[in-house]
Amino acid sequence: MAKGPICPLIKKVCIGHDCAWYGHMEGINPQTGKPIDSWDCSIKWIPVLITEQARQTRGVQAAVESHRNEASEAAKQLNEKLAGAAAFMGMVDAVARQAPQTQIPLRTPSVLPYVDSE
Repeated sequence: MAKGPICPLIKKVCIGHDCAWYGHMEGINPQTGKPIDSWDCSIKWIPVLITEQARQTRGVQAAVESHRNEASEAAKQLNEKLAGAAAFMGMVDAVARQAPQTQIPLRTPSVLPYVDSE
């Protein structure tokens, strides 16, 4: 009979500190909030690490969304102020009346004749 936990990689009794996947985990368990300070198989920690990664990702997503909302509101206020200033100065109508109604013709590049330097 096996004397300890079975390794999911080699399907034999865990070899503990002799295994490259055996490591020290220190921190806070994201599921319970309790401190963690133990040596164990890294495969065992994968669900805990995935849970923590998802929690951190949600935090970043919330921060990005908050920043986007603030930037959007600031841009809206700036656009309103610029539109108000332009209307106050009468620039919008003046620019529209002065704008040319025809298209600018395209200029074709001039072709230089071939000159032999010898």
